[in-house]
Amino acid sequence: MKRLAVLAVMLAAVAPARAEDFAALHARAVAAWQAQDYAAFRTAVAGALEVRPDYPPMLYNLALAEDRLGRAGDALELLQRLATMGLVVPADAATFPGLAGDPHFERVVAKLADNALPAGQSSTAVTVTGEAGFLPEGLAVDPASGDVFLGSVRQARILRIGGPGSEVQQFAGATPERLWGVFGMAVADGLLWVATSAVPETLDLPPAVRGRAAVNGYRLDDGELDFHCAWPGQAVFGDLLPDVRGAWVSDSTGGVYFLEPEGCRWATQVPPGVLVSPQGIAPGGKDELIVADYRGGLFRVAKAGGAPTRLELPANVTDYGIDGLYRAGDWLIAVQNGLAPHRVLALALSGDPSVVTGSRILASALPAFDEPTLGAVAGDHFLLIANAAWYRYGGTDTPPGGPPVILALPLPVAD
Repeated sequence: MKRLAVLAVMLAAVAPARAEDFAALHARAVAAWQAQDYAAFRTAVAGALEVRPDYPPMLYNLALAEDRLGRAGDALELLQRLATMGLVVPADAATFPGLAGDPHFERVVAKLADNALPAGQSSTAVTVTGEAGFLPEGLAVDPASGDVFLGSVRQARILRIGGPGSEVQQFAGATPERLWGVFGMAVADGLLWVATSAVPETLDLPPAVRGRAAVNGYRLDDGELDFHCAWPGQAVFGDLLPDVRGAWVSDSTGGVYFLEPEGCRWATQVPPGVLVSPQGIAPGGKDELIVADYRGGLFRVAKAGGAPTRLELPANVTDYGIDGLYRAGDWLIAVQNGLAPHRVLALALSGDPSVVTGSRILASALPAFDEPTLGAVAGDHFLLIANAAWYRYGGTDTPPGGPPVILALPLPVAD
């Protein structure tokens, strides 16, 4: 639940991580741009980039500043970098008058246009008919049976989908005191682990649970609730990763926690305020996690505690705007819906998983994409919710989206 339109992202307010610093610099940049004080605009943007290094919207803003200040070569270099990252940003002679007529600029504009074209291989694994307005977010696969579990944020339900020809069945739901909007899910230890959050997009919530979050465990064999562990305060649990004795849980309002379901014991792994908006969680190196901070990038988090540290990336790879995050061998599979175009990246990890050595696009700008969100590794494929379409769900009168579509993307193989 974290979406960004390209133009809006370029000059729109963003949330905190060193939040006060970034927000203040952003406000100064907006004011300077509106006043056509391009030197002050550049200074504020450069400061924002110190807080969020290589943040694509601010790299774009820096290109705007360089163009307005007569440094066309620097502006072109920044646009080239964004194009090499595979992104799409507004670029034409009207937007960058200092580059008008430059053949190098025209090649960059062409590359940016190419980045907007569909790329990658995919097939439709499931279309859940009769479920318009479902708002899918969580997806999990039982490796033993091959059954797929699909959760709804809007309707607070979980569906169980068997193989071809099987009926779609409701696995869990109709318990508003215990199951709210369904977010990240995973199968482990005979249970379906579910991150559930009582967000405004969820229908018919009792007033007492609004703003709450919990982790539920459902037995795979009969769908019965094994445990319901509610966080003691307000939170939005977006994803989870089962582990020995419990599960790691991301709170998109800022924290990362560990839950031991026996006794519903919670421990704070990363306190709120260190990261901006934690989302996907994947296994890292020995005794480490990798956490996707939607507006901060990818971070290593030691299970024993300590401050998160950024993963190292090649210059042509950006790790901002990642929602779902999964481990498949020596690859991280990242669903990137916070930048344009929406896409799924495979990030190659070194022997030391603190370093990303390269990337491949598994899918980008596909026609089926209407805000892809979470997924699951299933054998040699990655299953992905293609069309969560959060932007449709601003209120109870918002028109519903179409039926949920799950795509299958081939996972990369080693070179």
